[in-house]
Amino acid sequence: MSGTKEKVEIDLYYDVISPYAWIAFESLLRYEKVWAIKVNLKPFSLRNIMRESGNRPPGVVPAKAMYMAKDIQRNNEYWKLKLKAPKNFMELIKTKTSDTAMKLLLIVQKDQPEKLECVTREFWKRFWSNGEPIFDKEDFEKVLSASGITDPGKFIDQLKDESIEKQLEKNTSDAIDSGAFGAPWIVVHKGDEEHAFFGSDRLHLIAHLLGEKFQGGLTHLSKL
Repeated sequence: MSGTKEKVEIDLYYDVISPYAWIAFESLLRYEKVWAIKVNLKPFSLRNIMRESGNRPPGVVPAKAMYMAKDIQRNNEYWKLKLKAPKNFMELIKTKTSDTAMKLLLIVQKDQPEKLECVTREFWKRFWSNGEPIFDKEDFEKVLSASGITDPGKFIDQLKDESIEKQLEKNTSDAIDSGAFGAPWIVVHKGDEEHAFFGSDRLHLIAHLLGEKFQGGLTHLSKL
């Protein structure tokens, strides 16, 4: 940890449909161990962020999709990740939404917050490493069970609760209000100021802002 400095709060807005959000998730949680920061996980709806901002996901723009495939491999090597796009990724992002998965994460955050990191990671591993779906009840049961949750139904049964829908809307709205147009969206609370960053490749700039040292991939701190 960086001396005895007061910890700076960093909000990570993310959606498990985004591979770059996974990179930001793993890297920020590694740096939480060596910087004076506290990472707050904020599940949101990337679908609604895209709609509100008029942005388009990389997967639906051919040139971006080709670049993303190469870029993911570079990030795998640097951060020691195992990202691989599902074979039917293009079809899935046009026909499916991860909003229900994000609601499930909010339920976990409410009822068993110590499991949020693990369940989030299991969603990404299932979709972005194993190429398996993350959209239906049976998918949720497998993700929760893999995370060590013994009563998945207790969480899944709350998916239609209005309070969960409102929390997803609030997280998404908060991100939009801070300028979000994609994922990951990172908001650093330094003193009375908020500094927003887009993307998984901004850690060196966050380090500069905080007076910390960027130390590379910190792969020895990986939880994968």
